Amino acid sequence: MNRVGATKLEHRTGPAQWLDFLRYSLSDICARGEWDDFGLFRILNRTSFLSRRQLVFVIFHVESSISVIDREVSAFDPLFQKALFDRIVGLGFATRKAGEFGINPDAVKDYEIQLFDTSHRLLIFELDVTDRPDPTQEPLLEFVPVRVKPAKNGLSDISLGQFFAAVFAPFNGEAGRMAFPGTIGPHFEKLRAANAYQTSTWGAPQENDLSNGEVSQLSRYSRPVCALVDAEYKRLSRSPLLTSFLNERCPAGRGLGNIIVFSKMFSRTSVRYKAYHYDPVLMAGDRQIEDLLFALELVERSDLIPFRHRQQDEEFWNLKETRRGRERILNNVRGRWPAHMRLFVENALMSGSSMIKPDIFERSGIAWINRSGLSRRDEDQALLRAACLHHVLQLASPVRPVDTKNLSVVSAPYRCSGGIWLCGSFLRENSDREPDGSILLSGLVNQEQFNRTNLIYHSLLKESERRLRTKARGTYIDTLAQLVTEAASATHRRHGNLKRLCLDDRAIKAFNRDALLLSRIYPFERITLTSSKRHGVVALDELKLCVHPNPFFDRLTLHSFMREDDTVRRLCDQLILSTVLPD
Repeated sequence: MNRVGATKLEHRTGPAQWLDFLRYSLSDICARGEWDDFGLFRILNRTSFLSRRQLVFVIFHVESSISVIDREVSAFDPLFQKALFDRIVGLGFATRKAGEFGINPDAVKDYEIQLFDTSHRLLIFELDVTDRPDPTQEPLLEFVPVRVKPAKNGLSDISLGQFFAAVFAPFNGEAGRMAFPGTIGPHFEKLRAANAYQTSTWGAPQENDLSNGEVSQLSRYSRPVCALVDAEYKRLSRSPLLTSFLNERCPAGRGLGNIIVFSKMFSRTSVRYKAYHYDPVLMAGDRQIEDLLFALELVERSDLIPFRHRQQDEEFWNLKETRRGRERILNNVRGRWPAHMRLFVENALMSGSSMIKPDIFERSGIAWINRSGLSRRDEDQALLRAACLHHVLQLASPVRPVDTKNLSVVSAPYRCSGGIWLCGSFLRENSDREPDGSILLSGLVNQEQFNRTNLIYHSLLKESERRLRTKARGTYIDTLAQLVTEAASATHRRHGNLKRLCLDDRAIKAFNRDALLLSRIYPFERITLTSSKRHGVVALDELKLCVHPNPFFDRLTLHSFMREDDTVRRLCDQLILSTVLPD
């Protein structure tokens, strides 16, 4: 950045204060050497909260082409990817040949941002979504490139692109910025090599069909995850940063948290909405369901922004009047979403990038519906489910939804074992005005919302992600141990009085089948048991436990959270505590 507004930056208000905060945050990560936190997706997520718009990032190397390997960027939502890269070619930023993109340096010079002192460059696009009159048509997408070099200088004219350029500038102390000993470049390149992306081996659901019984088993195995998330919801909902406007009407001890969590579950037998191989499942446990039911009793029609289709809006308010109807509303948003629907969380679940969706209640931000092959009844039911989600999401708004025109949803991904596992979403008021009434710089939120969003992300969601990672790993091991216990008990029943813990080949197959089902829910490595005997009964200590890559979740390879020796030890500990053969 060409010392933009250097004198005015010394006042340290508004954007200058944000710049200090972000630069300090990044230098702190570098100083501690926590390269897992330094992953590019985390840095982009930290910075994107300053925007009032939905941003899409593309990373390229100055000596080669646009990096299609860099799966940390939000361009890899399959419904956005083609349109975005067509736009890049159409703008003349790149030429495409045999699937590769060659950058045009002259065309991107006013738009590219150097990442610290590395040879990587960043392009930023604002995504503008325009609804169509027909709700079953995909909305129109427009990718608007963000300029870095402005027409004028000075803080009052600083642009979103300039702000990003200042955040990612080298730590060399220019323009009053903090210095950092040494350069980031070599460390950054090591990170890129260590953070290799591992694509799942079982991509197409139709190649790995599930039986009805296995789908039911998945629902059972997902309950412990739901319980873990519900405990996190209970903790997070106590924060004054994540409260609903309805809490002012609640008696002491009651309230609703401004957070919902969706999980990625590979429970499909066909591709959903032309591109997605998983189901997004709302992880709402008993406590959150109880809070939502209570909130549905309290809310008034005048509080919420109406659903844009009157028939489904009326149906929602009719259901809301009875306990059974309220339960049906929540069942509509908790169940598996049909193959012809796409939800607002898809981009975060696919790309690992935090997403800010503005005007989500005025455009097709909640859900998209694909009419192809749908009956009118199915179409109406899909719209009702969208209407239920539209209203339920508003219940947690920090401000009364009808009182603001700039209500947005912020979605932040939760990674576990390198894979994108969950997505936590909360609502924020996307004001472009400071308390004194002055209009902020183009594209930026005000100071209060910037501070609030960053506090939620750093102090609440990141800590929540760490806790869930740790607890999920323990739950995964415990569940595997329980499967071994069940397999040993089944072997005992089939073969009579066995004095040792043993498994027969039938039990081993059952364990491996169920362990594979767990891999569809947890992003950890897959566990299998093998025996040197082809038939007969094998003592547990003679079996070999093997660790394999998860066949469903794509993942970054920086860390492995399941090690074979550690997994064996944990399983043995759990078996000693929990396994008792029947007499």
